[in-house]
Amino acid sequence: MMAARYGSDASTDAYFMALSALSLFSIMITKTLFQTTIPVLTTVENVEGKEGKNRHTNNLLNIVIVFSFVAAILAWFLIKPL
Repeated sequence: MMAARYGSDASTDAYFMALSALSLFSIMITKTLFQTTIPVLTTVENVEGKEGKNRHTNNLLNIVIVFSFVAAILAWFLIKPL
């Protein structure tokens, strides 16, 4: 469908490669967070209780949100338009 509308050339290949790279990167980050967070939070809950687990979860979410916001701001200013 994409080739019928825009043609098949280097720009569509670059688009698909960029999309694949972004998907791969986001999947790697998500899997890493899930693989490491659950055992750590289980240990924290056993040691510090539910309050400690909630505190650690809130810290992790705050770090992810701040990192995402900074990355979005950097991308906004540093990426050149096509």
